[in-house]
Amino acid sequence: MTRAVALLAVLALAGCGTGGLAEESASDGGTLFKQKCGGCHELAAAGTKGNIGPSLDAAFGAPRDEGFEESTIEEVVLGQMRYPIRPMPPPDELFPLKGGYTEADRDADMSAIAKYVASVAADERAIAEAKSQAGGGGGANDPKTIFTGNCGGCHTLAAAGTSGTVGPNLDAISPPLARVVEQIHKGGGGMPPFEGTLTEAQITALAKWVVANRGK
Repeated sequence: MTRAVALLAVLALAGCGTGGLAEESASDGGTLFKQKCGGCHELAAAGTKGNIGPSLDAAFGAPRDEGFEESTIEEVVLGQMRYPIRPMPPPDELFPLKGGYTEADRDADMSAIAKYVASVAADERAIAEAKSQAGGGGGANDPKTIFTGNCGGCHTLAAAGTSGTVGPNLDAISPPLARVVEQIHKGGGGMPPFEGTLTEAQITALAKWVVANRGK
């Protein structure tokens, strides 16, 4: 595959053109990605397994192998966030302008996410390092980490610092624990099932954590 064909394949998969690079940002792109995007996209280095949108490791594996610069991948990711195609929410929904949060803040946050994705997507060294850190710190079984990595991109939950709008606001509803466990297991209503992706222990811990922390 030529470099030109590889780039076209990425653009087709991402469903976008390019939007130009934003200014440098001090925002934590990894944290923002987990909060805003991880519920919909798989990215091994971030520990997210969302399947509503494309796997970013799969999308950018070929371009990375072809030797594309990270700045090119960053530009594609940023273009998709600026000019998304449903079901990906537009910037106004993903980064609402309220409470003093400005358009400049939003552009900086999107730039930070794009830079982070470009630095780790399909990068074996970054993936190995992330797995090593998760294994050493127990992050793989921490329910808050599981939530931000798998659910936060779609759901608002103040205790997790997430503001997703694809699914229900979990601070505003109060189903019983058994219903939450069932929903995580089986999915439905646009939510993917996590049975087989998360272990029984992880699903139970996640459900209990959500029930205990919603509305806080």
